[in-house]
Amino acid sequence: MHHAPFNLFHGKGWRFIVLGLMWSLCSGCPRVEVEEIPVPPPPDATSADATEKKPPAPSLPTVAAGDSWIAEQRLPWQAWYLQYVGNRQVGYISIAVSKGASLYRVQRIAHYRVGTAESPLQYRVELEALEYPNGRLASFTERTAIRDTMQEVSGELRGDTLYITRREDDQVKKTSIAWEEGTWGILGLQAMLMAQPMQPGEVREARMFLSGIDKIVRVELSAHPVELTTMPFGPPRELIPIEVIIDLGDSPLRTRSWVDQEGEIWKTITRDGTMASMFRVPASVAQRVADEFRYEVERDRAVLLRGESLPAEPRHVVYEVETTADLFSRHVTSNRQQVQSISALALRVETTAAPLLFDGSTMSADEFQEYVQASPLMTTDSDAVQQLLVQASGAPDLSPRQRILGLAAQVAKAIGEASAETTIRSVEDTIASGRGSEVEKALVQAAVLRAAQIPTRLAVGMAPQAELQEMRLFAWCEAWDGKVWLPIDPATGTPLAAGPISWGHDALAGDNPYAPLLAVLQLMRQVTEIRVVEAR
Repeated sequence: MHHAPFNLFHGKGWRFIVLGLMWSLCSGCPRVEVEEIPVPPPPDATSADATEKKPPAPSLPTVAAGDSWIAEQRLPWQAWYLQYVGNRQVGYISIAVSKGASLYRVQRIAHYRVGTAESPLQYRVELEALEYPNGRLASFTERTAIRDTMQEVSGELRGDTLYITRREDDQVKKTSIAWEEGTWGILGLQAMLMAQPMQPGEVREARMFLSGIDKIVRVELSAHPVELTTMPFGPPRELIPIEVIIDLGDSPLRTRSWVDQEGEIWKTITRDGTMASMFRVPASVAQRVADEFRYEVERDRAVLLRGESLPAEPRHVVYEVETTADLFSRHVTSNRQQVQSISALALRVETTAAPLLFDGSTMSADEFQEYVQASPLMTTDSDAVQQLLVQASGAPDLSPRQRILGLAAQVAKAIGEASAETTIRSVEDTIASGRGSEVEKALVQAAVLRAAQIPTRLAVGMAPQAELQEMRLFAWCEAWDGKVWLPIDPATGTPLAAGPISWGHDALAGDNPYAPLLAVLQLMRQVTEIRVVEAR
């Protein structure tokens, strides 16, 4: 999929936008009259000047030492957010909180894809922290990866001082900052709001620690009347808008967050002209985005290929696969592929072209239904799929195998070749464009065959790139002809040659095409070399 050039994130300003979105889970609003919401230290924490600090106003409820900002029966707690600049999706955030022996474990992943279509840039921040139940920080480690650059920042709170260590390349830098009494930790605003949900008309002030700039900042919040708020996934929600101002010094960050009655954040927008926004989504939606980002990084992974030369359309191939782990159980044994273990770290894989297959096995009624049912990926009832089925249908008196290959060939003819993009498009989008990558063509073939009540599944593995002397990720459709699963070449719609090695199948029941592909890419990390022992 081609995107128009997108230059917003060029320069260092983009980093503060994505950090601002991340801080929005701990962020603020226009100042009126404010009250401070401190977090008391845990019972065992001491400070040299603790006796000199003034306690919060007694009429203001706070999270008391020994109490928790979240009811323990709600743990583990998790939230996913998608992030946008304008209408462009630029990243996601996942947050998980779980209970340890005495502290809470906070895990946060923020992953962004920015830059331009011609020069994309992925920016990933992984943070793990230990916090006291009342929201006070104990320690944290944050790792930031930008292309091949990795930076690690860790911190430990001892008494009233946070000791910070930064590591980048071979350089180590140590600093410390004074930890003010009542400062919230990594979850900041989110923890504070869940501890004491705000009501319309209420105004507050708090302090929180911002990782990324290693500062304690003041945050101002004011809540407005409840609004019926549109969400990109799911029905509208009645939410409380909260104006937020994060005091960063010369240039405060202004955002607006919408929260529910329990204080959980569902939506945030920036109010500084950058048009950045963040929406809470179901885990499955965000996981698909996370997998898409990983696929972009890993899809070009290759394994060294040596040995005998391969013919253009091999009917029989024997490979020896060298690995760094025992992968015998991970390879698929089927009618077209047999796998033997040579040693703990070596396999013999023998593949055969589809026309040589025969098997008298049967398929149960439940299995049949599993492989013909519609799904978010297999939109068999859509107008696009139904129209293509009508166009591709041949003579009614064909055998099951002839019908399968006839439909698959017509789909291959209707959908031209396109280079693989970072995004795998829907079946409808691929049909509309008239072009598709091998994965997209395989998905269209599967959808059209299912629409014809022919069971299909997606096979994933590796295929030889003989001219490059390497094996790369490959996917194809397999259709049940009444006796055997028939592998289909996505490019031609003909029976698949013997070259590809299969590492798994997917029934295409969900909405995530990346998951089965990533499983193979993960296994490819453990393959050091593949040799062609025999080919004809």
